[in-house]
Amino acid sequence: MPLGHERLQEHGLAGVEVARKLVVVTGANSGTGKEAARRLAGAGARMVLAVRTPEKGEAAKAEILREHPAAQLEVRRVDLADLVSVEEFAADLLAAGTPVDTLVDNAAPGAGRRPGRPALGRVRAAHRRRAPGAGVTGVTHPPCVAADW
Repeated sequence: MPLGHERLQEHGLAGVEVARKLVVVTGANSGTGKEAARRLAGAGARMVLAVRTPEKGEAAKAEILREHPAAQLEVRRVDLADLVSVEEFAADLLAAGTPVDTLVDNAAPGAGRRPGRPALGRVRAAHRRRAPGAGVTGVTHPPCVAADW
C-alpha cells in the first residue's frame, strides 16, 4: 500500500512516491547522504547505501534501522575516485536485475583522498571531460532507464 501524503510530508518528500522503489544514495554513511537515506527509507524506499567504507555504511544502516526498523537497506562499496570500482558497482547492480529507480548522486569523488593514490590520476583526467560524480550516473544510466515510473 502506498504511503500516505502525511508520512511523505513528515519526511520532506511531499508529492514523491518512493515506496518500494530502489534508490541508490552515494555517500550515504554521513552528512547529507545519510540524511537523504534516512528520509527515503522512512518513506518506504528500498535503499542501497553506496559508500567507500563499508564499516561506516553498516554503522549508518544500523542508525537508520533504529529509527525505521522495517527499512530495506543494503550497504554496497563504491569508491568514486576509482573508475574501476564505479564500473564494478554498476555491474553488480545490473547483475541483480532490479532497475534503479532513483540515484541520489551525493558523494564527491575523491573527497578525503590522500594525494598520489594511483586511481586518482585516472579520475582527474576523466573528470576534466565530465562533471564530478558523473561516473556513477553514467554507468548506472541503463538500470535507471529500465525503471518504470
